[in-house]
Amino acid sequence: MSPISDTLVTAFESYQTGDFHRSELLCRQILSQQPDSTEALHILGTIAHQLGRLDEAIACYRRLITLIPDYAEIYYSLAAALHASGELTQAIPYYQRAIALKPNHSSTHYDLGNAFKEHGNLSAAIEQYKKALKLNPSDPDVHCNLANALLEQGQSEPAIAHYQQSLTLSPNNPGVYYNLGNALIQHQQLNSAIQSFRWAVSLAPNYGDAYLKLAESLHLLGQLKEAIFYYQQAIFFQINTPEAHCNLGNAFLEQAQFQDALSHYQKSLTLDPKFFKAYVGIGCTLLPQNQFEKATNYLQQALRLNATHPEANHNLGLALANQNQVNEAIPYFQKAFQFKPDLIEAQWQSQLVLPILYENQRQISIWRQHFCQGLNYLQQQIASYTAVQRKQAVKALAKHAFSFYLGYQGLNDRGVQRKYGTLVHQMMATHYPQWATPLSLPPLSLTDKIRVGYVSAYFRGHTVGKLTLGWIKNSDKQSFEIYTYHIGHKTDFITQEFKKYSDKFYHIYGNLDTVCQQILADQLHILVFTDISMDGLTSLIAGLRLAPVQCVTWGHPVTSGLPTIDYFLSSELMEPDNAKYHYSEQLIPLPNIGICYEKPSIQNPTKTRSDFQLREDAVIYLSCQSLFKYLPQFDFIFAQIAQRVPHAQFVFIASPSSRITAQFKARLQRVFTQMGLNHQDYCIILPKQDWVSYINLNLVSHIFLDTLSWSGGNTTLEAIACGLPVVTCPGEFMRGRHASGILKMMGITETIANDEAEYIEISVGLGLDSDWRQNMVKKIYQNHHRLYDDRTGLRSLESFYKKVISTRLGRV
Repeated sequence: MSPISDTLVTAFESYQTGDFHRSELLCRQILSQQPDSTEALHILGTIAHQLGRLDEAIACYRRLITLIPDYAEIYYSLAAALHASGELTQAIPYYQRAIALKPNHSSTHYDLGNAFKEHGNLSAAIEQYKKALKLNPSDPDVHCNLANALLEQGQSEPAIAHYQQSLTLSPNNPGVYYNLGNALIQHQQLNSAIQSFRWAVSLAPNYGDAYLKLAESLHLLGQLKEAIFYYQQAIFFQINTPEAHCNLGNAFLEQAQFQDALSHYQKSLTLDPKFFKAYVGIGCTLLPQNQFEKATNYLQQALRLNATHPEANHNLGLALANQNQVNEAIPYFQKAFQFKPDLIEAQWQSQLVLPILYENQRQISIWRQHFCQGLNYLQQQIASYTAVQRKQAVKALAKHAFSFYLGYQGLNDRGVQRKYGTLVHQMMATHYPQWATPLSLPPLSLTDKIRVGYVSAYFRGHTVGKLTLGWIKNSDKQSFEIYTYHIGHKTDFITQEFKKYSDKFYHIYGNLDTVCQQILADQLHILVFTDISMDGLTSLIAGLRLAPVQCVTWGHPVTSGLPTIDYFLSSELMEPDNAKYHYSEQLIPLPNIGICYEKPSIQNPTKTRSDFQLREDAVIYLSCQSLFKYLPQFDFIFAQIAQRVPHAQFVFIASPSSRITAQFKARLQRVFTQMGLNHQDYCIILPKQDWVSYINLNLVSHIFLDTLSWSGGNTTLEAIACGLPVVTCPGEFMRGRHASGILKMMGITETIANDEAEYIEISVGLGLDSDWRQNMVKKIYQNHHRLYDDRTGLRSLESFYKKVISTRLGRV
């Protein structure tokens, strides 16, 4: 053997044992003596390739090709080195030459497929992967990369098959489970995708991307608590991106965990101050907290970054509408729908949005016409909705009670509400046909209890909860089984009272399907909605037929207009003579005020007038309704009272929107100025009060001024519990007659006026004549027993329940 041959053997052995340095020295020694030694060049090129010295490896391979032009392995090695250095256009022909010389080498086909894929030629890549698999069908990597290429082409079904084959061959690869999950999402198999992502994180507990995809998938299914956990895991494992924090913020927002949502939106902006989705998220988080001005600022910032973002436009419209800037809001709703035609909520808002406060009576007519025209337009549009748009319309109706502000215009709403109710029912019947047909009465023996369900989003310390609790608490447990469905997010001690006195109590928030399924499973005989039109989800449920007999009470005292509601449960003392013409339902006027209202526990005052910025010498008129109850045509009443009671001071409660409060203040200023008075000398608008402060405010006041057109119900009952004389003027409709009914039940009619002029006279008389006022206070306390804890209406209600069921069963 020649010395060079001996050296070559030693160089090869050194290479094989990993002593690259010695092998390289020996090869260079050989080449110095024999420049065309293909063996030495091959070893040297391979070492340079493995050590990442790609330029040197490429030079060696090119030299080898000139020496042995038909050696497939060298073409493959040169192609691989060029591939590794990013020279794809040069690498591909050398892969192809290697295949031409050796067509049955699966690895070459596989690597050529990878090069084509990286070069963007997916079809060519797929062809090479398939050839590689034909030669070596048990290679899990080839199956995986073929699946990746197929998925990029949108061929999710074959991609899934190859991912699954890859996992059959190599079952512990978390990356393949991750890719399979993405393919399953594309193939709309979300539950299977979730299982795949779960496998990925079980095999690789620090796999941040898999945690993120798992969280996003759970989020899409509405499994928010688990989604939040996995978002947090993803961020912990280094997926600390603006998108991840923003998605986590979205999940917290949907859970109404507003502070947590804001925290992650802010983190998103810390990472990227121009991440517009975070500005949208903050705006959407501030809206339900009634921080409308701040929400407006953030949403405007979002639109400065992305003017065509549909959700930003839509939510800015909502923020403006909640500040009574309705004309400004509508163009944003229209743009949102233009940019995203499936955003049906924006279309409905643009057609049905109403002001919260009016400047004058003419505005009422204009906006009422706008609402009616919008109803007609939507009635025509829904016939052409796609399935996606119908689903979005239902979501829009679940989020917004579009007709809520209609009742505060002071007009007969039966016709408009019937049209709106028909539209709601039509949407629900199309979306849930299985829940829209009449139901037969469940079996009921003479000894069985009648199952009655009550539904509301307000079974808490809210007007509706307070007005309804007595029915649940004092129901005849021998004859009735009470089911209560609380579908609002908030709970408190009153919620616990509903739970305590119900046979079955459910708290199901934000899920229409779950609520409906539970109601149907309970096989109720009668379903009662304590309020309709205040909460969007309640209105949708009421638009279905979930019990044979369905009723609504006066928690929101306007007809529902829904063809699925059979009876309106009202109060004899509150209804006018022609009341039946105001309802689409059959009217059931219960004796007295109909409800069983427990007398509030009133403690001795702990605050003084000074705590409320009230003058010690003033005659305090408390008028504490939501500002949207005040119609502009009645503003003059306050100024005329002030003109005759110089020491009068009127107390109002501010709106959540400072802009609306300012608009109401401007209205007062106008009428007081017309009387030559300064409204600031007479009017004070306090922020919303907590319960203790609110009761103290009643206790330091002298007279309670009821609102005309929409009377105070719960507020009147609380004012009377504090001994306040109530001045009221019954309106045309039941919603304007609560206080008069309450006073009639007590036998106190002296402060019930026949018109605005008499209302002013009574108010002035009570303000100037302290003896009369004190006599009225004394009479109120003496007659409390007539008003509170009265069960006459409840017993009559239960008699009605029994009668309607007996009639349906043919027992009467």
